[in-house]
Order: sequence, then structure tokens, then C-alpha cells
Amino acid sequence: MDLLDMKAFLDNLVDSFKIVLDLECTIINANPIKRVSGTGIYKLNPNEGNWQSSYAIKVIEDKKPLVVIDTTDRNWVKVGKNVDYYSLVLHPIMVNNMVKGVIALASLNKKQQDFIKEKSNDLLNYLDKISQLISAKFEQEKLLNKITLMNNQLSLVFESVTDGIILYSKKGKILQINERAKEILDYDNPIKYSKQVKKISKIANYTIDNSENIEKQIYINANENIYPIMVRSILNSDDEEHKAIILLNDFKEIQSLMTQNDNEINNNALDNIVGNSEEIRKLIERIKIISNNDSNILLLGESGTGKELFARAIHATSDRKDNPFVAVNCAAIPEMLLESELFGYEDGSFTGAKKGGKIGKFILADGGTLFLDEIGDMPLYLQAKLLRVLDDKKIDRVGSSKLVDVDVHIISATNKNLEEMVQKKEFREDLFYRLNVIPLFIPPLRERENDVILLAEYFIKKYNNKFSKKIVGLSNEVYEILMKYSWPGNVRELENSIEYMVSFESSNYIQINNLPHKLRSFHFGDDKTGLEYDTKEAYDSTKTLKEQIAIKEKEIIHNLALSYEQPLKLEDIREICEKLDISIASFYRKYK
Repeated sequence: MDLLDMKAFLDNLVDSFKIVLDLECTIINANPIKRVSGTGIYKLNPNEGNWQSSYAIKVIEDKKPLVVIDTTDRNWVKVGKNVDYYSLVLHPIMVNNMVKGVIALASLNKKQQDFIKEKSNDLLNYLDKISQLISAKFEQEKLLNKITLMNNQLSLVFESVTDGIILYSKKGKILQINERAKEILDYDNPIKYSKQVKKISKIANYTIDNSENIEKQIYINANENIYPIMVRSILNSDDEEHKAIILLNDFKEIQSLMTQNDNEINNNALDNIVGNSEEIRKLIERIKIISNNDSNILLLGESGTGKELFARAIHATSDRKDNPFVAVNCAAIPEMLLESELFGYEDGSFTGAKKGGKIGKFILADGGTLFLDEIGDMPLYLQAKLLRVLDDKKIDRVGSSKLVDVDVHIISATNKNLEEMVQKKEFREDLFYRLNVIPLFIPPLRERENDVILLAEYFIKKYNNKFSKKIVGLSNEVYEILMKYSWPGNVRELENSIEYMVSFESSNYIQINNLPHKLRSFHFGDDKTGLEYDTKEAYDSTKTLKEQIAIKEKEIIHNLALSYEQPLKLEDIREICEKLDISIASFYRKYK
């Protein structure tokens, strides 16, 4: 900023000098050097031909006032005006010890020149006061410009955020509101707008009166959309009026952020179903057929068969794929918390409730899919409430009497026999039929033997990436064991077994010595012919306890050693010692 930005103010100032002092007046900007304002000859000739030969330059360079009575006899500068009575009084305009310009008074006749001669000191003092006035005005304008810039920037931010923002005063007045808030509150509909503002004002007034920040969910607009609201109290020490800043979040955006990672997983869900068996191929085809059907789906199958993966695959191939997929394990959440987890709750609805309330899983899944895993573990009183939601497509939050519309596709899953539970009165019959519209059975791994090795290879790649390994595949012995094993824990057990083996394997192929305990017990329990060590003497009653313990220790070491390629290498012995937590010396002593 420079004096040129203050031209209107300085024009009025020099005009007043002319009236009061009967002298010509001019104000010159220092950088760039240029006349800003002037009277008389200065107004008619706004700029010098050569500023470098002017008195203004000397004042700017010296930062000192200057009085020049005789301007006709000068060797270092040319006046440039043919006036015998041309005299000058000049004073620098200083701002923060920097010369921003020069203010000058001039005479053009004898009377004016005599006045300057007689009153030069008084005129210098006068110009000093005026330069201070200009300096103060300069600082004020600079501050105002800065404030204006900041306000413009804040306004840009205010309007650019995706949330609705309202600045509210204690007097019940909305001081500022951005376009997003107007849109949320139906600003163009005075009746609706007034109704919504009343809801917000009630919360804002409470915040101001109690100096307490609040987070809450409110339902506004014709469609009863949910907008989490956050109200913060503001008290400026320079402002007696207490205010509140109100943020209206777009729940759809919050919903998207909260479920973003799940949606990324869902996009690959169908590809993550590994299997080439006839059972799996048929199941995938059925999923593709029913994926756009909003009928309730019940996934049946043993624990570990991958029911959630299939639920995600159904969601990923449906028209709801761009909306949330929300999973709830009904067995993992304590019974007393499951209702509030599913349906949410209002502020203060029970002891220990989160301030501002909580959004439930049904609302979080609105527009998408809600997966209710282990549905057989849901308590009976909640089954009745779930049935009402399935019938009415509305939920009521804990502590609220207001019903909220929800649009969710329900996929449930269980490893229990629900029909048997219905007969025992442990599961509602009406709910069972509502959930069991489209039942899909996921076969256990023992019924899809052709998929065992495909899955094993898939998990090897997965854990190669995780552990930075380069394992190529399975050794022949491990291959046969995996094919013979019945996999009671299904795909989950297979994955855990592969993760274990990849963790310990150091060669290119997974070896038998890295089998997990259960698979090792299965293998060696079925085939004792491979054990060359005679274990009968371990049960010889003629031996002492110490002798029998030594025999048993020897048996354990020999059994483990036999799972390694013979003869044993030093690294094999070290690995055996690590597994058994013994020293190498103990190994040699007990192994001989």
C-alpha cells in the first residue's frame, strides 16, 4: 500500500490547506515517485518533468524537513518554474521509520513568500502534525485493507465449506449464514425455514446460556434427513454480546467417510471369493441373479465358511454398491448395548449415554446394506423390534418417540439351526420367515475339496505380500495333508494355518516341519509307521519317574526331528531347539 491508495482523502486535505493558509500545497508519493494531490499549479501540472532534480527527492533521501526561500540561485537542482517568489516548505511523511511521501507548501507571490519567511518554523511544526495525521490515516487504511482482505478470505471459506454454518447471537438473531445452511434449512420457503430455525435456536440458546458446547443429531427438511449439529459458544472479550457458531453436517458425507474403507473392500468382494468347485460356481451365479433384489437374504453355513464375504459380494453386485455396507455381529455386542448399537439413542436416554446421542447402524446403512451376522444370538425382545423395522421401514431411537424412515437391504447370517430354535421358542417364527425369504447355503470346506489348494495358494500370495516372503507353494507332503484334513474350522482355519506356516517358512515351499500343532497331530496321529523310535519303553513300570520323563522327552525330540529332512542340518537343529525352548547341548544329550 502507498499514498496513491489514499488519493481521495489527500485531495480533500490539500484543498483545505489552500483555504486556510493561502499557500499552494502538494503531496508526493515516494515509491513510485508521483504527485498524488495538489492545488493551483500542482493540480494543473500533476508531475515533474524530472523528479531527480526536485526538492522532494532530497527530502526523501535525507528523511528531514527542508525550507527553501530562494529557489532561483541553486547549483545542484533546477526549479523548473519561472517564478521569482517561489519558496518551499517540505516535510517527509514517515510510516514506521520509512518515507512514504512528502508534503510541501509553496509561495507564488511576494505576500505568500513573506509569510513563509516569517512563519517557516510554525509551518514546519504544522506540516509535522499533518504528516503524523497522514501517517495515522495510512496505518488505519492499511489495517482496514487487511481486515477487508481477511473478511473476504473468511467469507470465501465460509461459503466454500460443505457444512452449513450459522453465526447466531444471544438476541436470537442470525448474524451470518452460508449458502449450504440456507439450502439445508429451506431458506426459500419462509414457513419451513422458520420452523427449522426454531429447532436450532433452542439448542444454540442453551449453549450460550450454559457456555457449553453441544453435539446433537436433529431431523430437518421435508424428507426428515438427519443432520448432526455441533454448536460452540463464542464470547469475545471486546464484544459484550455472547454468540454461538452452529455447524450443520451433511450426514450423507459423514456416512460416506465412515464407510469408505468398507466400500473399497466391497468393490473386490466378488473377486475375493476363491473357488472352482461346482457348489461355489452355483452360489456365485445365484448371487448375480438376486443381487438387485431387495428381498431379505439369509446366509446359512458353518462358522468360518465366509458368510460376511458372500454378503459383501451380494452388496457389491447390487444397485446399492455405492452406498454403505454396515456389518453388525449380534453375538459380539453385549445384549444391553445391542439395541442402542442398532437403532442409536437420544442425548441423555440412559446413564452413561454419549452426550449428543449416537447414530445407530440402521441409519448409518441408510440407502445401503445392513449385514446382521449371528442373527440367532439376537435376544427375543430385540427380535420383535427388528420385525417392526422390516415391516414399517422405520426405526425409533432409544429415548425418542420420533420414527425415522430408513431404506436398508437386510442380509442376515447364522451358523445355527433357526428352525429348531423356532420350535424351542428361542427365535421368533414370524421373524424367521421374514428373514428367510431367500436362503443361501454356503458349503463347508470339506464338501469342496477341489477348492482347498486354490484357497491355500490364494492365502500364500496374501501373506507373502504381508510378510515380504517369496514362497512358491506347498511341498508334496503338506499338499497331501491339507487334502486329507477335514477342516472343521473351514476357510478361516485354512487361512490361519497358511498364515502360521508362511510366518515360519524360510524355503521356497512350505515344509511339513512348519505345520501348525493341530495339523501335525492329525498327520502323525494317523500314520505312526513313519516313527522309527520305539515308544513302548516310555510306559515301562520298572523305571523311575525321572527315567520315564527322560524317555518321554527323548520321544518328543525324535518325533519332531523326524519331520525334518534327514540327516538333520544345523539350522534344523536350531529351529527344533527354538520350538522346544531348549539349548543345543540339551538337544544332543537327549537325542542320542
